[in-house]
Amino acid sequence: MKFKIIFLLVVITRILDGLTTYWATPSLKYELNPIIQYLNLGWFGFFILGLIFTVFVLWISYYSFKKIELYNIKAHSFKSYLSLYFYNEPNSFGKLLYAFPLKQRFFVFVGQVFPISLIYFSVFLVINNTFIALCYKYDFLNTFFIKIHTYHSLIISIVPIIIFLLVSYFFMYKKYDTYNLKG
Repeated sequence: MKFKIIFLLVVITRILDGLTTYWATPSLKYELNPIIQYLNLGWFGFFILGLIFTVFVLWISYYSFKKIELYNIKAHSFKSYLSLYFYNEPNSFGKLLYAFPLKQRFFVFVGQVFPISLIYFSVFLVINNTFIALCYKYDFLNTFFIKIHTYHSLIISIVPIIIFLLVSYFFMYKKYDTYNLKG
């Protein structure tokens, strides 16, 4: 994706997340962001924290788009491609579990993958916020929410990790595919 598209999608989904958060919990009583919740920052803090986070994500994304050529690596397998990308060595895939990768390449990877993950997570949060808001209106949704309430915070906490891992895998596989299978 091009940076302009990423920029627009991040901004739009973050705004929608904020609007649906307001719809679902105008007092922020049920806000799940621990910083907002535990520090009791209110809407001003919610807005400022969201703005800082969004600007940071867009900044690393902008930087990473300047270094996109780093993905142009030839490898015989996806595993070797990841190893060459992160460690500049053909058979170091196992290092992903214990060694920090090349800083510039890791930064570019995060700058490419994190905004896409944030877009998907923001869409998930918009759906979640809409669901919560509709629970106040419809008894059958409220009944369902009461059944899943115990696991709701856990689900909201795990989903971004799952999204990041899936986006990472498919993003890197697409890069591998682009530079190895079609050339």
